[in-house]
Amino acid sequence: MTLPLSVDLWQLNLCDPPFTLEQALAQLTDTERQRAQRYQFDIKRREFAFTRAALRHCLGHYLQTNAVLTVTAQGKPILRDHALAFNVSHSGELALLAFTMLPTVGVDVEQVVAKPHCLKLAKRFFSPREFEAIQALPPNLHERAFFATWTRKESFIKAQASSIGAGLDQFDVSVHPDQPPALLRSNDDQSWRLYDLALPAGYVGAITCPEAVTLTHRQF
Repeated sequence: MTLPLSVDLWQLNLCDPPFTLEQALAQLTDTERQRAQRYQFDIKRREFAFTRAALRHCLGHYLQTNAVLTVTAQGKPILRDHALAFNVSHSGELALLAFTMLPTVGVDVEQVVAKPHCLKLAKRFFSPREFEAIQALPPNLHERAFFATWTRKESFIKAQASSIGAGLDQFDVSVHPDQPPALLRSNDDQSWRLYDLALPAGYVGAITCPEAVTLTHRQF
């Protein structure tokens, strides 16, 4: 990490990873391999194995040693006794891995799929203010606004080390997909910064940090 106020964002194509499935599984712990085998579908097993192997590869790059990960009760990997913070997200064929020396970071990526009932979903999961803002947009922006809002909100929740169960409707973010993201309301006094990510066609992503940062995009 070259700058204290920077985030390295690694992008991994899960259909063209830099290692084989056997090589990926070899980097996992026994518990992680058992978890991988519990996935019903091969594609989910491969997503988990490749993403977790990529995480270990990156941690070894930054720490210059084998990383010892602890897994929370929710299955989230964490690194104890080190200032390096990280967060991982994957959807479809794309995985994102964010690393920083800041106290925390949250990243989310979603594959864009047809959401004909996106307004119903927004009303169910988002805050009233966000739902009304999305509803007021031209209909051709509803679906894009839904995905922009979802990734912005989830990245914020992940940066707070919370879970979705904490309530997506408990805070507000800006919803317009073509305008800069912002946190508009929360119970947190910290000055969070939200960023939309430039990703391949068919994907939407966002990252949240506790202060302004420089984003560096890296490819596997």
